[in-house]
Amino acid sequence: MRAGEVYFNPASGERGVVVLGTDETGGKRIVIDLHLRAGGGMLARHYHPAIHEQFKVIEGQISCTLNGVERTAGPGETVDIPAGTLHNFWNSGASEGLIRFDVQPAERFAELIKNGFALAQDGKTDATGKPSMLQIALMAREFDDVVRYDMGPRIVQQILFLVLTPFAKLKGLKGSYPEYVSRPAVETVPVETLDRTGL
Repeated sequence: MRAGEVYFNPASGERGVVVLGTDETGGKRIVIDLHLRAGGGMLARHYHPAIHEQFKVIEGQISCTLNGVERTAGPGETVDIPAGTLHNFWNSGASEGLIRFDVQPAERFAELIKNGFALAQDGKTDATGKPSMLQIALMAREFDDVVRYDMGPRIVQQILFLVLTPFAKLKGLKGSYPEYVSRPAVETVPVETLDRTGL
């Protein structure tokens, strides 16, 4: 991902403008200005085994749960999400929200996001951006180092995903799609128009 690229998930309502890209940081970090429509966001609870996330609210009202505790943040407030923290977030305000989303490390995270957004763009998710269970099984195994979902005990998930894998592959599904990882951004804005203060 490069600074100035714009990515869009039509199902979840997330529109991300890359401010600092993985190309600039060697995959160590990505900073995205993430626009969220009212009610939109990452609704599925999950955690990252080795990724540290942080977001600062620029506009609107963003709610999140961190290890089961719900909180709401407004403009100027920062939410810190250390590795291993079970979380989700959504725009709980009545108008569009904007957060500056900072992820470290970010290379594999960017691959996961590109897959998820492209699946939604191709109509292969539900209305919230969630893929089918067969697709989730493959992606969960492929990106186990990046994200783990709150879907019951981990050992049960692993067994379930293992059982579902051959059925998913018979349908032609993959854990990661090279054509999605290489799909161009929906648009590009000039880097000089981005607010890169403090990066």
